[in-house]
Amino acid sequence: AIQQELTTRYGQGIDTSEATLKASYDKLVYKQIMISGEKAETKAAEVLAKIKAGLDFDQAAKQFSMLKKPDGTSNLDSTTETRMDILGDELRGVLTDMKAGEVSDIVKFGGSAYIYKLVAVRPDAPTDFATVKA
Repeated sequence: AIQQELTTRYGQGIDTSEATLKASYDKLVYKQIMISGEKAETKAAEVLAKIKAGLDFDQAAKQFSMLKKPDGTSNLDSTTETRMDILGDELRGVLTDMKAGEVSDIVKFGGSAYIYKLVAVRPDAPTDFATVKA
């Protein structure tokens, strides 16, 4: 029913295949480095260059990321796992264009610059997917 409704409503512009519908439930597991302040993009470019030269992403996050815990201490676990449909369009576009293990180019949101590493894509379609999609 859902597949038919989407096809009827939006025509051929949307892939409503079973594989695509199942993939919409996938969870993306990623890490991020956030750099903010003046010259955030320049600093992020320096960090990205170090990562591309061999610096471990986690080490780079530990040294350079400005992500903080509520108490102000460094957030050393920069790993996030979230459903694909919850992400904003821009971030979803960046992450879905990557393969597990890849590091993104610099992504600007607000006044901050981010570098992402896609860790994994975990299928998470409900066990009753056939019923849900009907």
